[in-house]
Amino acid sequence: MTNSKPIIKDELLILADSVHYIETLFLQTNLHSHIKGELSNDKKHQIGLSELYDSILSGADYMGSAKGREWYRTKNYRIGVITDYDKAIKSNWYTVLIQYSQEHMFSARADINKIELPLTADKSLYKIQRADATLIYKSDIDYLNGYGVISRFRKQHTIDKCGVIETKYFGSRSGGNMVRWYNKTNELKQTENYKKIELLSAYFGDIENLYTIELEMNREFLLRTMNIDTLEDVAKVKEAYKNIIGAMRIYELNSTNEKLLNSNNRSRIKAFKFSEWLDYKRREKKRYKPSKAYLVDRMKKSSFKYIESMGVKDEDINKELLTIVNDYLREIDIGGSDDLVISYEPTTLTEEIKSMREKHERVRGVNDLLIVESNKAMKPYPFKGKKKKL
Repeated sequence: MTNSKPIIKDELLILADSVHYIETLFLQTNLHSHIKGELSNDKKHQIGLSELYDSILSGADYMGSAKGREWYRTKNYRIGVITDYDKAIKSNWYTVLIQYSQEHMFSARADINKIELPLTADKSLYKIQRADATLIYKSDIDYLNGYGVISRFRKQHTIDKCGVIETKYFGSRSGGNMVRWYNKTNELKQTENYKKIELLSAYFGDIENLYTIELEMNREFLLRTMNIDTLEDVAKVKEAYKNIIGAMRIYELNSTNEKLLNSNNRSRIKAFKFSEWLDYKRREKKRYKPSKAYLVDRMKKSSFKYIESMGVKDEDINKELLTIVNDYLREIDIGGSDDLVISYEPTTLTEEIKSMREKHERVRGVNDLLIVESNKAMKPYPFKGKKKKL
């Protein structure tokens, strides 16, 4: 017989009513991806742009230009379009960005697959840029005050008014996933958002004693950690919510629980949860080492202006640049082997760069992630070229 105390099973929060749905959804796509045929992508872009203006944007409200996009508002979403195809491709941007209204998402909560799509119905062509999963609940108990939270998030801060906590934040936006837990009733009254007030009043009967626990996830986190990519994967957003939010434990602030916390006996604390926890297999983040081709390209861009300003003759630029690249490779000591040092031939560097650019063009239309990952791989190794005496 053992004297150890049993682990207390967590319970779900006592709620009067609740609704769980994806409140915010941003999608990105390319116009040319929705046009079939053997035409070049820039011509497909022009065809798609013309069809978009004729079918949807002609009846939409023009909002103005911002960050290189022309913005329009329809009943259910805002849509930002980049008309200059070359500019979009050079910047590695998607030509269309769609931001759905919260009213539309609330009305589509029962079946997220029925949201309105402005282009073709192929969900695999719409990439999820951001998704916020939300639980709005009605409760006579204010769990924001008088209760603590045990979670996997290290960063946590609160916003209070006259000593009463109105909002708790967990995690950070820069980390790709952030949790906001706040008093929804106060937010509605302060912002006077009548559309939301009308929607929530119709569902809950009134807007009193409403609270929200919301998980914001951006593409970086969704794709690389949760393996959520396109609109076809949107159902997994709720699964991700249950995995992250379901792991949070809410406990009453009292002397008993304080002693258990101090003695590192968290499992023995009587705690509550917002939702059932769901086991979810995450994708492990891979670490990439920069390849020689990408290093060469980065060195070329970083040092060309310096070499040019030193008055080097055109025929000597490749040779001088090659010297800097090899010195840099030795300095950062990548791999510690000689095979990364490039041997000099008059056209070697030019051909290497040309090959790399052709590879960029080949993968751009297939999987932009290859470019993103290669660029990120270079970040830990900033260029530190040594000036050479000429």
